[in-house]
Amino acid sequence: MTRRNKIIRSVGKRSESVEQQSLFNWRDEMVMKFPGRYPGIDEMLATLNGAYLQGSKEQRARRWVQLKKEGAREGVADIFLPVPVSTYSGLWIEMKIEKGGVTSQSQKEVAAKMMQRGYYFGVCAGVASAIRLIQFYYSMDDYL
Repeated sequence: MTRRNKIIRSVGKRSESVEQQSLFNWRDEMVMKFPGRYPGIDEMLATLNGAYLQGSKEQRARRWVQLKKEGAREGVADIFLPVPVSTYSGLWIEMKIEKGGVTSQSQKEVAAKMMQRGYYFGVCAGVASAIRLIQFYYSMDDYL
């Protein structure tokens, strides 16, 4: 039996999806091995706005229109941790690959709005960066 809750290792360039899966595997491991270390981290969720849509260009465009009607928004960060810490209402994380990830203009605009509304926001190049951000976020309220 293999364990799912470990950071995914791969050779070569890792996709944003693999980086994000690794982060959620780390989260699951923290919940199991160190309950209470990061209160509420089990509620961390993915928005799935960056999910790959299959099909032709036209099919993807139609699917995006449908998703927008369902509430999807361009620029929304990949991950949300709905845990208030210090003066912040929660943490938004935009995941990128370790090298070469680019933040779009719509992502920058949403990030600015979220920060104005009292959320902490970080763009993370890879899983290690995201883990450090989460640890820093919790440390602002002396959780660690």
